[in-house]
Amino acid sequence: MKLSVFTVTMPEFTIEEACAFLKKTGYEGIELRVYDLTDEMRQKPPFFWGNNKIDLGIKNMKAKAKNIRKVCDSYGIKVCNLATYLKVDDIADAEIVCQNIHTFGCNSFRAGVAGYDRKLTYQACYDKTIKNLAKIEKLCKKYKAKGIIEIHMGNIACSASAAYRIVSNFDPKYIGVIHDAGNMVYEGYENYKMGLEILGPYLAHVHIKNANWLLKKVNFNGSAVWEPTFAPVNAGFANLEQLMADLKAVKYNKWLSVEDFNPLETKEKLINAHDYLRKILGK
Repeated sequence: MKLSVFTVTMPEFTIEEACAFLKKTGYEGIELRVYDLTDEMRQKPPFFWGNNKIDLGIKNMKAKAKNIRKVCDSYGIKVCNLATYLKVDDIADAEIVCQNIHTFGCNSFRAGVAGYDRKLTYQACYDKTIKNLAKIEKLCKKYKAKGIIEIHMGNIACSASAAYRIVSNFDPKYIGVIHDAGNMVYEGYENYKMGLEILGPYLAHVHIKNANWLLKKVNFNGSAVWEPTFAPVNAGFANLEQLMADLKAVKYNKWLSVEDFNPLETKEKLINAHDYLRKILGK
């Protein structure tokens, strides 16, 4: 398995700075955040879900793709995925991604899934997702790309089996799943090995993060209120050592992409994550 970093977790780095640091640290790949910044966001300090100095979005993708690829190649860093923030019905923007994806030297991008809406029904959210993923699959066939949905709290693919129910309608050559054990601390935990076996050929990519549950307060009636928070990769509820063993058991040999939102300084936490993952991978 190869190690990458998702640039959402290093927003203060330019593409040159990111590649230089990743190469020096021992990472082999980079997963690019794709989000259109507003002028207002660009004036604010770098932040995970705000300003990002690489500043890659749908609108400027064609203009920036060649230079980003050139910089990555110069450091021997592989672009392993385009992590877009496409909504489930952003089909026109998905086509822009597909038209430019091979310029980056990769073929996969994160596709959108409907969030679960209590005002609707699961079936309505599921039907909308299937309808639009069928359009994504058609684009992927046309452009020889792959759309991958993420196991994520708050959407209808919050567990491995929930994600499989969606993607099993499609060809795994064009539609797949990002496994994320850290997100599953928040919602959707299933036995890792069972989940990986359920996903089978749809397992396309793995995000690495971790989280803990903390006691927020105790109500007047004595009931406890807990809330999740991100944690260092080696210090959360997700058993990443077990996950690595289970990934090996199902013969997964693709990317592990670090998406660490814990509050440590960026270089420190990414060095720690690299060393920890190499240790538990036995490398």
